[in-house]
Amino acid sequence: MAYVVIVFHFIGRMETFQFVWGKNWKMTRPSWDEYFMAMAIVASSRSSCHNVRAGSVIVSDNHIIGTGYNGTPPGIEKNCIEHGCRKELSGIKYESQFNIGKCIGIHAEMNALANVSRKIYTGSTLYTTIFPCPSCAKNILAYKFKKVIYLKEYDKEETETSMALFKEAGIEIEKIDITKEKFDEIIFSRDAKKFGVFNNVWI
Repeated sequence: MAYVVIVFHFIGRMETFQFVWGKNWKMTRPSWDEYFMAMAIVASSRSSCHNVRAGSVIVSDNHIIGTGYNGTPPGIEKNCIEHGCRKELSGIKYESQFNIGKCIGIHAEMNALANVSRKIYTGSTLYTTIFPCPSCAKNILAYKFKKVIYLKEYDKEETETSMALFKEAGIEIEKIDITKEKFDEIIFSRDAKKFGVFNNVWI
């Protein structure tokens, strides 16, 4: 009778599992939930966050269709393990304020969602009336948009944070000026002569 010892290294600690190999070989088969959660734990090992490790797996009909881990957005050259936590580098204690704009990390769930549909959005342009907040900016990077065109800013500090993140990732940024008068001109100046949005009488 032989023994097989398998050692896994997860999240900074060693886990050892011993199985008996022989005539009485027995191994408990994990449930689907246990199996997919184990995959999520494996995904978390790729995290590039200095403080937190998280992993996510998206499953459809018992098939994995997307995985993700928390960490630095695509396009950012130095991740937080290499560069240090940007929140802490700015003088903010990590535990004191969660999910604020100073953190550039994308959550595992959002990365998993992006990995499912990223090919649809890669290279796309986003048109938005208000410049993206830092949380949205990080997710835009996850989906690999190439350009953001916006109408106006909302908050100066948030705009500066998002702008810096976009520039670091090589995202093109353009501001377009459309006044109310210009909008009225675009919408109302060229209605159809015979049958349009506000004209349903045939002439």
